[in-house]
Amino acid sequence: MSDPVPDLLEKPSVCHYAPLPHALELRTEFPRETWEKLSSGFPEGTFFIGLTSIYWRVAWKYGVRAFRYANHDLGHAIAALTFAAAGLGWKTDLLMDMGSEDIAKLLGISGREGPEKEEPACLLAVYPAGKECPSGKISLSALLDFEKLSWNGVPNRLSPAHVEWVDIEKAASVTRKEETGHFCEKKSGLKPERRVSGLSGAASGHKIHSGLETVPLRSVIHRRRSAIEMNNSAYMDEESFYGILRRTLPDKNPVFNTLVFGPFAHLLLFVNRVKGLLPGLYMFLRKPGEKEEFKADFRSDFLWEKPESCPYDLELYLLVEENLYDFAAQLSCAQRKAADACFTACMLSEFEEPLKTFGSWMYPYLFWECGSWDNSFTLKQKLAVSGAVG
Repeated sequence: MSDPVPDLLEKPSVCHYAPLPHALELRTEFPRETWEKLSSGFPEGTFFIGLTSIYWRVAWKYGVRAFRYANHDLGHAIAALTFAAAGLGWKTDLLMDMGSEDIAKLLGISGREGPEKEEPACLLAVYPAGKECPSGKISLSALLDFEKLSWNGVPNRLSPAHVEWVDIEKAASVTRKEETGHFCEKKSGLKPERRVSGLSGAASGHKIHSGLETVPLRSVIHRRRSAIEMNNSAYMDEESFYGILRRTLPDKNPVFNTLVFGPFAHLLLFVNRVKGLLPGLYMFLRKPGEKEEFKADFRSDFLWEKPESCPYDLELYLLVEENLYDFAAQLSCAQRKAADACFTACMLSEFEEPLKTFGSWMYPYLFWECGSWDNSFTLKQKLAVSGAVG
């Protein structure tokens, strides 16, 4: 959704992004007065990006797990948009007070039915850096105008037949969000129920650059690749390892500013070959003051020892001293690269208390955080590691 753009949009419009031709498809145009209502309270120059999911795109392959994978992918998209905006001198804010149905109205997908329907996920405001976004939702008057618009375009048909996944429909239904009023609230001290959300990534051993700010973003993105294999004789130095961990903290990584709640996801690390660290299972807490609560929930024989080399501001704890190559691979869908990597990371997310505090709509949000972390962790490796594949 945007105001007119020279040589692109003559009127305020809603467009759909088509990735294959890398182009915008015009869905609807609307009057200038509606745009003024829509953008009221937001910085000058703001435009909006809405994200949706079609669970069938993933369910044909993964079944009921499609709900999780689709929401992880939304987290990837949120992080990718945040990186892209930052690289161009812009900021992104997730409008967390928006209800699902209101987002659907703004995107022209309200009332759709069937296995290939688009589910409204979230709306982001994108605006020039140096300004602040004071609102967490679009005004009601603008929403009323959108109910009167006519929409262009018919979604592509994905497949001639479908399998019904009742549990996906149930999950999507109970996690649809109502309008709320706690934009930018930061909750702390939540006592979580711990649950593994899934494997995130692995890192190979390469030297970290000392001047990260001098690395051109374009060259980093162009070098980004998915890991095919790892060098199982390489070692990562402590500085690189701790530098990567530090970049996963919300106050050290601007990507996490887009997600206004949390952090809720912490890291279980299978350390195989990091100089100065014993091989074994480690816990890295991304929110301070959580150690004792985790100790109470974990096995009583875990060590909870902080390495001597660990910087004071990082909460990294050795739980088990043991070579766990094969176990790391087993948790990674039997992928050998997890055993060969210098370290492999899993995400452990708080669950019960965030849902109890905010509502069931927080369940997809937890997957968004894990997906955002996964995407930003991989790119931060690229920012920090010369020639790495991981």
